[in-house]
Amino acid sequence: MLSIMLDEGGRCLEGNVSESNLRESIYDNLELQRLIRKKNRFRFHFTAFLLFYYLILPVVFNSPLIVVKNNLYIYIVWFYVFSLFIITWTIGWFYWKYMRILDQRIMDLKKEI
Repeated sequence: MLSIMLDEGGRCLEGNVSESNLRESIYDNLELQRLIRKKNRFRFHFTAFLLFYYLILPVVFNSPLIVVKNNLYIYIVWFYVFSLFIITWTIGWFYWKYMRILDQRIMDLKKEI
């Protein structure tokens, strides 16, 4: 494995390795690419879920197939709005915890390179 010393600005301290070679060695690393793909896949799935969940109730209640004849839909909407709050906080917390771990792995990998 290539061992390169970096200063605090991320510049190479060794004279024989250029910055372009350093970038190539970092981005050509398969483990780093795997972690970045994992991070992007995680973000895509959570974004897709949130968009689906946020848009499902307005779509369902605005469809011409649903005819609301009693006041039960008001309780369903209140439950939906409250669940949006809970799900948003839960997903935000889970995202923060997961990305902190993943970012630490990426930083460790960059230090290794």
